[in-house]
Amino acid sequence: MAVPVLAAPTATFSPTSGPVGTSVTVSGTGWAASEAISSVTVGLVNLGGVTATYSATHSLTVNASGNLSGTITIPTVAGGAQNIIITGATSGPQIFTGAFTVTTPTETFSLTSGPVIMAIAVVLILLILLIVLFMSLARRRAQKVTRRATRPSLAPSAGLTCPKCQAKLPAGTKFCSRCGMNLLTPPVCPSCGAQVPEGAKFCSRCGKIPSWQSATVVVGEKPIQPLPGPSPLRKDMATITAGAGPGGSVSPSGAVTVNYGADQAFTITPDVGYHIADVLIDGSSVGVLISYTFTKVTANHTVVVTFATDASDMKIIPDRVKPGGIVNIFADAINTGSEMRTYRMVLKVRGTVESVKEVTLDPGQSQKVVFTILKGEPGVYDVDFGGLKGSFTVES
Repeated sequence: MAVPVLAAPTATFSPTSGPVGTSVTVSGTGWAASEAISSVTVGLVNLGGVTATYSATHSLTVNASGNLSGTITIPTVAGGAQNIIITGATSGPQIFTGAFTVTTPTETFSLTSGPVIMAIAVVLILLILLIVLFMSLARRRAQKVTRRATRPSLAPSAGLTCPKCQAKLPAGTKFCSRCGMNLLTPPVCPSCGAQVPEGAKFCSRCGKIPSWQSATVVVGEKPIQPLPGPSPLRKDMATITAGAGPGGSVSPSGAVTVNYGADQAFTITPDVGYHIADVLIDGSSVGVLISYTFTKVTANHTVVVTFATDASDMKIIPDRVKPGGIVNIFADAINTGSEMRTYRMVLKVRGTVESVKEVTLDPGQSQKVVFTILKGEPGVYDVDFGGLKGSFTVES
């Protein structure tokens, strides 16, 4: 039989503050004689009460006179005032509010925590990127130094021999004193850049007549170069990039080169079941056009064409029939343009044109188009109605 509890159980704690792991001596009176202490928990005191409790190790016992004694070890909890809850087998849970204050936070820096690992990883990645960038810059600098070191010197070496007249010349001579040939820079064709022997009448690569083909006139040691002849005319080019979305094409397409000042036309053709939705010239809409011409081209341009299906909101009713059963396929044709136009509604079944209908609509007008088909062979039939996809099944 349980011994009746005459007064509320009491408990005192010493010390009443300290860090996690502190051993607290407990004494008290008024407990049920010899009752077992089933558990001891510690929890943080908050405005709303105890937010969480943590089990504590203890050696608490109650003697035959109802006196409590033993020790409690403070578990890992957050810093601050803590409730200590001692639960007796007979007395039940007894809450001692703010009985102990944890003086140090329990959260410690750990190299294994997620945020720390992420921060370390970011730092390592930045260090690696800096190292790669530094190595790349060092490699480029080394390559520049190497090219400078290996670049052939344009200055003539000692004991020069003129390649044209074979005259023996001292080191540092810039022009041959006999024939006037430039000894520093080999002559090149002004049209294609190929090296051409001094005095050649035609370039061996492009066949042009070099402007310096006439002989250099020499007066004493000072060569006098004749005025260069006119360079070949260069035709500047511009590029017009043309492209189209699904449902049609623009011709020509891709990067189209155009002579400066020339005209260039583009033709726009929608596929069956589609219509032109918009034409963008250099990013700006010019409306629905079937062709566009750039006149007197002097800069690069772009042409982008988008297409839309002639049908919308397709429905297949029913989607399952017996062989020979009727299947109705509905779709709406809508004229979203500003002019009257005729839409060609094409129904394809299994990739083959099944039926075609033409619908003429005023601006903003819509009309429901219905196709009725019958199929006797069991199977699944894929449907394409003006770019809208669906299917129905003929059951066996």
